[in-house]
Amino acid sequence: MKKVILILSLTLLFEGGFAQDLGKRIWLSGQARNVLFFDQFEGAANDTVTPTRQNSGHTMVDLAANIQPNKNTFIHGMVRIRNDYGGFWSGGVTFDVRQLYLKGIIANSIRYQVGDINYKLSPYTLRNPEHDLENAFLDYTDIYREILDYDLFYDFQNSWRQQGAAVDFALQFEKVISELQFSGFISRQNPSNFSTVNERLYTGGNITAVQSKYLSVGLNYVNMFDLLGTAVDSTVMSNPVITATYEAKYDQDDYKVTLMGELGNSSMIIRNDTNAPDLSDYFFDLGAALDYKPFGAKLKIRYKNVGPQFFSPGAQTRRMNYSAIPLSYNRYGNTQQLRSIGLMDVLRDASIYQTTLRTGLMSYNPAYGNATPYGEATPNRQGIIADLSQKDKKQRWDATATLGMLNEIVGTGTNELKSYTYYNAKANAYVDKFISNWDKQIKVSASFWSETTDRKGAFEFENVNLQNQSIDVGLDFEFMKDGFLMASYRDLSSVGNDYMAVRDGYQDVVNYTAMVNDMSETLVIVGARYKFSKKSTLSILWSDYTADFKDGINDSYGMNSLAILFNMKF
Repeated sequence: MKKVILILSLTLLFEGGFAQDLGKRIWLSGQARNVLFFDQFEGAANDTVTPTRQNSGHTMVDLAANIQPNKNTFIHGMVRIRNDYGGFWSGGVTFDVRQLYLKGIIANSIRYQVGDINYKLSPYTLRNPEHDLENAFLDYTDIYREILDYDLFYDFQNSWRQQGAAVDFALQFEKVISELQFSGFISRQNPSNFSTVNERLYTGGNITAVQSKYLSVGLNYVNMFDLLGTAVDSTVMSNPVITATYEAKYDQDDYKVTLMGELGNSSMIIRNDTNAPDLSDYFFDLGAALDYKPFGAKLKIRYKNVGPQFFSPGAQTRRMNYSAIPLSYNRYGNTQQLRSIGLMDVLRDASIYQTTLRTGLMSYNPAYGNATPYGEATPNRQGIIADLSQKDKKQRWDATATLGMLNEIVGTGTNELKSYTYYNAKANAYVDKFISNWDKQIKVSASFWSETTDRKGAFEFENVNLQNQSIDVGLDFEFMKDGFLMASYRDLSSVGNDYMAVRDGYQDVVNYTAMVNDMSETLVIVGARYKFSKKSTLSILWSDYTADFKDGINDSYGMNSLAILFNMKF
């Protein structure tokens, strides 16, 4: 805490004492937030243990010092001061260094950054994937998502926040190719404890050759590995992944044709362990897209094949961590059973999300997506995915639709293969664009998602049929200048059965657990939001959530919540 106070004191001293000498080379920025949740729980009639009401919230200020000592160097350090409600006289106050990095340019050509970095490569090497119905559900005007993305560093276009160093530069040529782009990074995944845990690093990079605006090819490489000698344990792991990408375009006045693809392989190697298998596999993802500009339409079709032993931690780490326990009402009922993650938690609870890369495949909830739970790099999948989108030139509407038809490559516990069929459609209608002399926003949104997992065989354990479905509708109405009313309805259901793989520490499948679903979740949200400015908003939201379980294991329950959220950037 003394270090944090010293940093703040020095920052204010620089701001006040030396700003005149350095001009605008030192300045403060940040964000402030106040969140209040008034939750009410509705359990079984005989539940005499679970409290019916629970209040929570916090006040938070992120204060950043931005220092530019010269035109080629920039330093950023941010301190978070947070007070959770219920902590008085600084008893509940925490001080944390939220982020710290230095970046700059060497010789006007090489860019670098050390400290906290946000980095991404391709969907099969290093990418923070969108899954768990993120693409199927609506954004609810982004009120909750803005908070989660900011806290979890998800707001950098699918990059992962890491601690390390990154560098990139480019070389330009006059013939054959236009530009050769280089980028690389190294980050620390976990430190050594000098006894049983080795130091683990993650490194990689990309080389892209841009022939012209019509053609580019690239090479990606990543490797998560242990440093031998940093602990007594002589067992070390490495997981290199190498891929090649290409993109070719043919652009005309009315249409554009694009051919794109990525292919490569991975290896999971554990040295100095006689029981460890060497797992390696390959993948390819090839596609084409057609843009018809007069109609604002785009069609994209891909065929993919991802091997069952393809492992890539940077691409397969999930955002949602289903081994986490929700903060609000984590236990309920007379038996105080653990409450599983639900739609309301997905919307507002940052503690259930993953912020670090994980080796091995994480657990997931089949009801929230069974076809591609690990994003594009989900192993043991092959099939066709088609995307269709259309946007009105007058910005009156936009719509997207996705159809996926995938199969397993090898059977899981049987020679029979599972098939996965899913489709998702979303549309936004900007009603105010249809009304003349109306200058306030009226937005109506809707989405529908359906997924089927199917397998048939001669034996009972081979038969699988799981049906998932969701409906989502929303309204965003500007009733006064910068004042909005909102309403939304979300429904998710999952009925059927499946068998979930159980893996050992080597990622080999050693068993299967039967899973039977018969459940539905409903979430209704109404509220209002007022924008004081582009950087300052106040929102009041009322939510009503119901989880109905008919599996005989979990008890059904309901929750409603009044949320007051104030957010300001400066």
